[in-house]
Amino acid sequence: GFVLSAMNELAVWVDETLVALNSDWTRTVGAFISSDFEVIGIRAVNYGDGSFGGILASLPSLGIVSDSSWKCSGNSSYELDQSWLKSSFNDIDWPFAQSQGDLYSDPWKGIHADQLVLYPSPQSHLPTARYIWASSLSEQFTTVYCRFKRASSSSAKIDSSIRYVNNSFVPTSFGLGSH
Repeated sequence: GFVLSAMNELAVWVDETLVALNSDWTRTVGAFISSDFEVIGIRAVNYGDGSFGGILASLPSLGIVSDSSWKCSGNSSYELDQSWLKSSFNDIDWPFAQSQGDLYSDPWKGIHADQLVLYPSPQSHLPTARYIWASSLSEQFTTVYCRFKRASSSSAKIDSSIRYVNNSFVPTSFGLGSH
């Protein structure tokens, strides 16, 4: 399955289909996706309270991890325009994600040790996964849009066994409408 965590909230789409929501940064969220997907899109929010923002993602079965090969934007226009979720979207002008270290490096090491109750556990992440964001730690965006596009262009299907770890999230407060 796909394992994700983010500081503080996240929504995850696979080929324009919403597959996971999480508003509890102390928990990871998992989703099962088909191996023939084309695009993963993640919208993450950091509350801007001086804490760090970061997205950590792993798809161990395919060796896919969040790292500086992803594209991330802090452009707020994508809140209303969800074209960035499409396979056909041209992200050539998007910067590559800024790597902010792995699960066991600062500043994440201390946060996870003291506060996270992760399921799946942090060990579910591949060791090469890196926290990513749309800027360096010194120039935080509060909302970022990150995407990973596979090189192949095969048609994708979402596995029907999607699971949510945090069911208390209200999608309309996240700008997702009635998804």
